[in-house]
Amino acid sequence: MAVNLEYSTPIQNRSELSRFIQIVKRHAKSSRDARKHLRSVIVAFLQFSPNTDELIDALIQTSIALNTNESLDIAIDVLSQLGETYQNFAFMYLQTDIAQWSKLYPERKFEPNQDYWYVLLRAVGKCGGDASRSVSILSVCQDRALRVVAEAVVEGLGDIGNTEAMALLRNIKSTHSDEFIRNLAEVVLEDCN
Repeated sequence: MAVNLEYSTPIQNRSELSRFIQIVKRHAKSSRDARKHLRSVIVAFLQFSPNTDELIDALIQTSIALNTNESLDIAIDVLSQLGETYQNFAFMYLQTDIAQWSKLYPERKFEPNQDYWYVLLRAVGKCGGDASRSVSILSVCQDRALRVVAEAVVEGLGDIGNTEAMALLRNIKSTHSDEFIRNLAEVVLEDCN
């Protein structure tokens, strides 16, 4: 699968970006013991770099490009450690992605990068920032036509698990147009009880 890089912001410090990507790749290929240490290095990079947004984008893009069974889960796990910093990135990315698509392709329906949005939305549910803000971010995406996006929303709401998320899950369970998503919402609701 080709990774769409057209929305990436250029990072000024190429050596930082290169080092970061190499650590992400090494993390994906490392043993379980080494992963814990490398995960903390990646999280520190993301927390302390002046280029956090660009590095978050690089983490997601690299995880998609690695195309391994665990690479998307690794990105979700790392991003879930960033709390409000990650929430801010996700909110701005979603707005920018939709706006840029509309500008580039005004005659075409919006088509998000499925894997990118899956990681983005699943990590929103796990990031531990303001739960109401996370629910709000996910609710904006609940009716997207792509099943993988709706799936990420349902699973993200289950990860949040608060009253507001459960109410939205119940609504998805009873009204979503995709039977698979309705059934998934039912399973997630059962798991949360």
